[in-house]
Amino acid sequence: MNCYDGIHWNIYDILPYQRNFNLINSERSIGKTYTTQKFVTDKCIEKGCEFIYIVRTKTERDKGVFADAYKKVIRNEFNNFSFDFTNENLYIEDDENKRLLGYCLALSDNVNTKKLSFPNVKYMIFDEYIVEESKGDRYFTGWKEPDALLRLYHTVDREEDRVILFMLANTIKFQNPYHLHPAFKIPKIEKGQIWTSENVLFQYAEASAELKEKKASSKFVRMIQGTDYGDYANGGIYSYDDYSMIANRTDFSKYILTLEYNGKSYGVWSDVKIGLIFIDTKVDPSCLFRFALTVADHKENTMLTRANTSTHLKWLSKNYKLGNVRYCNSEIKARLEQGLALIL
Repeated sequence: MNCYDGIHWNIYDILPYQRNFNLINSERSIGKTYTTQKFVTDKCIEKGCEFIYIVRTKTERDKGVFADAYKKVIRNEFNNFSFDFTNENLYIEDDENKRLLGYCLALSDNVNTKKLSFPNVKYMIFDEYIVEESKGDRYFTGWKEPDALLRLYHTVDREEDRVILFMLANTIKFQNPYHLHPAFKIPKIEKGQIWTSENVLFQYAEASAELKEKKASSKFVRMIQGTDYGDYANGGIYSYDDYSMIANRTDFSKYILTLEYNGKSYGVWSDVKIGLIFIDTKVDPSCLFRFALTVADHKENTMLTRANTSTHLKWLSKNYKLGNVRYCNSEIKARLEQGLALIL
């Protein structure tokens, strides 16, 4: 089956690179999810292999998201086959037998999943791997969620390099736990480009000229032009990245304290001449004022406290509210901003 219709996103642009981890970002509605589901389902039927559809939590899986996610592609592309969905499995049926075709697995269920074996799985799909935090969505273990995905992949692949994972997302926020994770290290690239490392591919996909023309005929698309939502949904811009309050630390800054958050250490520096506080990854290991922002970060020689009981954190909280805090780069801001909210 040819999975490219000449208009929507073309999966054949990335397959020749033969990477096991394929991260695709773009504006909404260019066909990433539909095309990937079509390609994977077709290959699994043709070759007798299986696939895994990944969700974040068991609650999400138990609501029947698997069948909901696949009903459109099944109806349009595979209506000559008979399928049977449960919350956890997809079966393909004919007159003689019923064969397992796909699984729906939750990242939060790694404890149970690692006891299982998946020797016939060839493909994995993780749709919407970048969450839309403005809607209240969350990474289920915060910045550690990519580790859960890597554990699941390891359980399935067993270091055989046979499993191809497609990770799909709209251009919500580039500075996210997956892009900044050391296993992925996704760099910023221009729209329409592809970047690869030894085992990772990242595509900042762009709508084709034909699809742009088709979208332009929509009254709704014209209505949202020039809005933040239009930039995100139709322009493919990472509209939720915030690069404010970022500045290089000055030479006159003095070291004040260390913050521990999500397994990383951050140095807090103060320049009294200009009244600014800088947060950097450069830390003074001899500093005695080391504060853990969560119980998980609380180790030997750290203090687990809040601003109302610590003079140092009260000072930091006050200056944060006054707009005097600067992050030394955008990655520090993305990683630490939610941690600072814990002391306010």
